[in-house]
Order: sequence, then structure tokens, then C-alpha cells
Amino acid sequence: MILLGDVSVYDETGERRYTGINIFTSKAGIKRAAYAHEDSRFITAHRLNNPTETDITAIERELVTTTYQDFEEFMLNRQGLLP
Repeated sequence: MILLGDVSVYDETGERRYTGINIFTSKAGIKRAAYAHEDSRFITAHRLNNPTETDITAIERELVTTTYQDFEEFMLNRQGLLP
């Protein structure tokens, strides 16, 4: 969600430019990069397997991957997750 500003978002489908308030979705596992053309604010929201989890380290372990091998394993085993 873009709250304010002017941002270009790049992913495997191409480039989209957002200004002002915009809400958009991305597929699970998609890699993207953003370029802010001006001061901008945005929020990301993610689905957790345990929505009551409060341990930041556990949440990061679930949401962040540091290698492509981990990413590929996640994509193979993502049963029950949204497409």
C-alpha cells in the first residue's frame, strides 16, 4: 500500500508507477524492487501461519529468505498458502 509519494515498482511482470494512495497485491514469493521518485511512505502486509505470533525473530524466519535455495524450497512446499 502506497500512502503518499511517487514510487515505481519493478517485478517479474514489469514496471508499474504509483502516486498518492494506492493499494496493490503481489503473489506470494514474488521478488520486487521499488524506486521512490520523491519522499514516499508505504506499508506491506503479510500472511503468517500463526497470526498471534509476537516474536519478531520467528516472524522474520517465516517471511524472509536469504538464499534462492530457501526461496525455491518455500515455493515447492507452500501448500495451503494463497496463490
